[in-house]
Amino acid sequence: MWEENGDIKKAGKTIEKGKHRFVEVIVSGLDNDRENERMSQEGIDDMIKQFKTSSIPFFADHGRDPNTGEPNVYSWKGMMGVWTDAFQEGNHLKAVVRLNNAHPDVEMFWKFLQEGMPIGFSIGGSPLEAPEFLEE
Repeated sequence: MWEENGDIKKAGKTIEKGKHRFVEVIVSGLDNDRENERMSQEGIDDMIKQFKTSSIPFFADHGRDPNTGEPNVYSWKGMMGVWTDAFQEGNHLKAVVRLNNAHPDVEMFWKFLQEGMPIGFSIGGSPLEAPEFLEE
């Protein structure tokens, strides 16, 4: 995690100036995850391209409504950042998120990261297809 001073540009126009916070994390990979699923190399390559477009929003808690707990309540108000970059390091897919300074919880989130709290990240994907049996 790091901070940078600078301008954020979109379509050649400066849309935000000032200090920006970035976090680099593992979001997926070629190894089995906690649901015993893993991404293919083709899937990793595709996700890297998507993250690099800086158009994928970052939501806390998979869009769960903080008041009711209802899942998948995605709203622009809950956007905690935007994914800006990604790369593969060994079997891991790592991505970089730029935090949204206007989100009411971003300061607390940043402090949790500074304190080394075990915050997990997930791309929240679901397999589209998988072989019935995977040979090792």
